[in-house]
Amino acid sequence: MSLKIEPYSGKREKAWDDFVAESRNGTLFHTRRFLAYHPEARFEDASLLFLDGEKIVGLLPAAVKTDSGKKMLVSHPGASYGGLVLPKGAGMKETGEMLSLVFSFAKENGFHSISFLRLPPASLQVEFSEDLPYWMYQQGWGMIRCEMDGAVDVSGMKEDNIMASLSGKCRNMVRQAERGNVLVSISDDFKAYWSLLESVLDSRHGARPTHTLEEIVRLKSLMPNDIRLLAAFIKEKMVAGTVLVTINEIAVYTLYMAQDYESQKFHPMHLVLVEALKLAIWEKRRALHLGVSTEDGGTKVNEGLFFFKESFGCRPVRRESWEIIL
Repeated sequence: MSLKIEPYSGKREKAWDDFVAESRNGTLFHTRRFLAYHPEARFEDASLLFLDGEKIVGLLPAAVKTDSGKKMLVSHPGASYGGLVLPKGAGMKETGEMLSLVFSFAKENGFHSISFLRLPPASLQVEFSEDLPYWMYQQGWGMIRCEMDGAVDVSGMKEDNIMASLSGKCRNMVRQAERGNVLVSISDDFKAYWSLLESVLDSRHGARPTHTLEEIVRLKSLMPNDIRLLAAFIKEKMVAGTVLVTINEIAVYTLYMAQDYESQKFHPMHLVLVEALKLAIWEKRRALHLGVSTEDGGTKVNEGLFFFKESFGCRPVRRESWEIIL
């Protein structure tokens, strides 16, 4: 294989997304259809393709960031997962060569550093492989962040077994939700959910969602089958919910979770996540990802949040970010 690297151009948009769909570690967040939702002025695109002749054999979604006059190549500041996208069956040698090509390209083009943010953990990889972190270590990169993501393995689970997989306390809360006439369904009312989400984040953390209502509605319009709102209702009032994102063929991801404070005694969020598990099983996914449970760049574990996720069978997986100074 004779590898070369070249900047991405819009004429390869379909070929890019087709490659991600067939890759071993690509996610929705690596696709052009996701990255294109960002306003053009937000990021200066610096995405790269790896070619063997004219055949695409690897990708790097990336953007230029500047700090104190220093130009940085970052993959990707606007996505939940970044780093190289590799083909199924890729050998260890080819992965190392692609990483070396990125280094040479960045150095020749005046970059001060390269960052791969939030590499997809093994639970999101169609084919398990950890050659990329090895090559980064071997070539002098350093880990700058290690967050604790979490996933429920549903590969051998049946719908009838879901309740047995939960902790005893969790099962009791699910039954309370069912007795409290909590109903869960797919909803298109993102406006109602965003109002709930913003209220919860502001009152508990003094924070706001990463996405605005307008942005999530735009994402939904661009990817209607991959972004869904799963919401809980009591007497037709939305009281809890999560945004489900189809990451790739093997995993579904909960982008946000929110529950109305006054309705907590009915435990609607517990029933929402049980229904999310059912969806993942029906769609023959391998994992339901419940998101990060660490704060301050991974240095602090939100123990209460992770205990809640553990009660559904969630297990920790690493989400690493790496950097090299050129």
